[in-house]
Amino acid sequence: MVSITEAKDKNSGADFSTRGASLSPALPTAAANPISTTFSWTPAAADWGHNHVIFKAEDSFNEVATHEVSMLVNTSPAFTSVPVTVAEAESVYTYLVTASDPDLAYGDQLALIGINIPPWLTLVDNGDGTATLSGSPTLAEIGFHSVEIEVQDINHHHNVGGIPSQVFQIEVINPCNVGLSPATVTDLTCPGSDDGAIAISATDARGNATFTAVGPVTVNSTDGTFTGLPSGTYEVTVTDDGSPNCTATQSNIIVGITTYSADNDGDGLGDVCDPDDDNDGILDVNDNCVLASNSDQADNDGDGEGDVCDPDDDNDGILDVNDNCVFASNTDQADNDGDGEGDVCDPDDDNDGVLDVNDNCVFASNSDQADNDGDGEGDVCDPDDDNDGVLDVNDNCVFASNTDQADNDGDGEGDVCDPDDDNDGYADTNDCAPFNPAINPGAEEVCDGVDNNCNLVVDESDAPELQSITLPLDPVAISEAVSISANFTDVDDEDGHSADIDWGDGTVSTGLVNQNTNSVSGSHQFSAAGVYTVSVTVTDACGEQDVLVSATYVVIYDPSAGFVTGGGWIWSPAGAYASDASLEGKANFGFVAKYKKGQSVPDGNTTFHLNAADFKFKSTDYQWLTIAGPNAKFKGSGQVNGAGDYGFMLTGVDGDVNGGGGEDKFRIKIWDKATSQVVYDNQMGADDTGYATTVLGGGSIVIHAQKGSNKSMGAPTPPPPAAPVDAVTNLQDLQIYPNPARDEVNLRFQALDRDARVTVFDAMGRSVVNQLVPAGQAQLRLVLPEGKFATGVYTIRLATGQQGITRRLLIER
Repeated sequence: MVSITEAKDKNSGADFSTRGASLSPALPTAAANPISTTFSWTPAAADWGHNHVIFKAEDSFNEVATHEVSMLVNTSPAFTSVPVTVAEAESVYTYLVTASDPDLAYGDQLALIGINIPPWLTLVDNGDGTATLSGSPTLAEIGFHSVEIEVQDINHHHNVGGIPSQVFQIEVINPCNVGLSPATVTDLTCPGSDDGAIAISATDARGNATFTAVGPVTVNSTDGTFTGLPSGTYEVTVTDDGSPNCTATQSNIIVGITTYSADNDGDGLGDVCDPDDDNDGILDVNDNCVLASNSDQADNDGDGEGDVCDPDDDNDGILDVNDNCVFASNTDQADNDGDGEGDVCDPDDDNDGVLDVNDNCVFASNSDQADNDGDGEGDVCDPDDDNDGVLDVNDNCVFASNTDQADNDGDGEGDVCDPDDDNDGYADTNDCAPFNPAINPGAEEVCDGVDNNCNLVVDESDAPELQSITLPLDPVAISEAVSISANFTDVDDEDGHSADIDWGDGTVSTGLVNQNTNSVSGSHQFSAAGVYTVSVTVTDACGEQDVLVSATYVVIYDPSAGFVTGGGWIWSPAGAYASDASLEGKANFGFVAKYKKGQSVPDGNTTFHLNAADFKFKSTDYQWLTIAGPNAKFKGSGQVNGAGDYGFMLTGVDGDVNGGGGEDKFRIKIWDKATSQVVYDNQMGADDTGYATTVLGGGSIVIHAQKGSNKSMGAPTPPPPAAPVDAVTNLQDLQIYPNPARDEVNLRFQALDRDARVTVFDAMGRSVVNQLVPAGQAQLRLVLPEGKFATGVYTIRLATGQQGITRRLLIER
């Protein structure tokens, strides 16, 4: 068993309890194994340093063991000084560093050590717990510098909190060298004013200099200029923000009052401070003559200098003492009438008694004020008295305007003032052609479209008027000549006539004119199969002419191959024209369709014209052609009125072919290929596989065999003789009067043995009148209401069945 028996101070041998230590449990302890006791001690300041306690233990066999424990008693030092953190460049910096330690009284010692010191500083330890940090920074050192100093005691390595240190920054700043230059003073202009000024500048400022002037008023400035100062004594201080608290002051700066002597108006107040130097009631700031009294402020030339003090009141460069118009600018000093008063200010510059404001020749005397052209410039001074742009010296009519200087007869007297411009002995007032010597009241009339003898009558004939063209209605073989005839009328029937026939294939031939019957005839052999439009032109001896285009077509076919041809007209029924289902009327057609030898696509041409709608279809190509007995059908494409892309299918029946029924029939269906909408079908809604049922009103359809006669698929019958399109043999001549007409027109004709019908068509082919004429009636009166009949050309047709006669009617409103 073991017992702890002692705890003694090593140095004195005394029990440690004598120094205030306590043990628990107290010594000696009870014997045990193991055994322990707790040692507790609170040292005093005087216990500084190393202290040793020796513990002793003894077992039951009286064996002894000791153990030494060392204890260090020490207090850490601390800095007691506050760092100096600002240093002025080129000046000495000093910081006395101080520290304290309660252990110094018991033998401890302190050391101050520089851990981080700038090169321009030195730290000197004074050996008494203080040190001196000092040095002189240069301008290059301006800025911030870090410093670290440690304070150590003898036992510094055993300090619980480590070694104390002081860390701070020193800012090196510019030195304060600012100064002030001598002030420049501007005294007051007048007593009581505040227009004094001080100008001063800073010297050797390191940063931005600001200024303050203190006197009767306090004024701040950034550039050293102080204005608007009252009189008095001032002190100016400059502050340089480049160095802390850096200022300089200049005192006893006196702002006084300027002395003056000039006093223009003698009122005792000098001119420099007198607000009205001429005492005219106008302040100098507003006065255009500051030193000359002029309360009216008159300024003739508006140059800002009043007339009473302006040596040149009109600003023309001529001094008033020499100027013939003092208040009117006239550099040239012109004086037209030499009266000593310049023209610009003389109210009558030509001395003619008419004031210039009323004078139409200001510088030329003309009391009569004559002015031929009324341009406000009198004749005596107007270089162009008729205002035609030609100067009088060159003008062949001085007082009559004639820019072109026309002189028809070359006599030097212009046409506008020459009483006989063609020198034919007849005054222009009696001459119907005053510029043509060949035309006058004594001339002989010739056929040139002119009234040669001035009797107001042109003796040439009126233009001829074509009435109709007669064409073969049946197709014509290419080997045969085509003969046509046309009828015309002429008011002057004795005139000679010539005629041209345009066959529509690029050939124009001369027609044979019969003056007795007023007819034209001609023949032509076409070189190619096709559908052709023929036109006839009739010209009289004086060049007047009329042109008529055939209303039907010439159809030419080639009999050497099987094909179909047709030409004539049908009556288009209501419902056939999709755009106007109520429209009906005559429709002309012509076509050729055939297969050329060795070709798989048919060739030919198809035209169809619905007159009342101005609907004109022309094929551009064919797709196919079939011929079966009396029936022919072909399909292709074309255009309407020269535009668009339309499909068409044409069906024809040759009535003369076996099974044809004795009547030729026609059907055409036309549709817009883009929309598939049918635009025309004279059998609207019928099956496309069927054949035509519309009987021809005139013409024929012929199916031709490849070999043999010109009729195919059966025994032919002779074609009917050709009949004129616009006249038939069993109708007598139709007379209409008056023509031109206005409100009504009369029709006269031979009494008919059966009912007839009168139809009036407008220029577009639309029916505007359709009236029954009973059998036996020989005349008819038609009323022409203005709302229905406008000015224009109309066609009147008298018809019985398929026979009829046509005339043109002119309506004038």
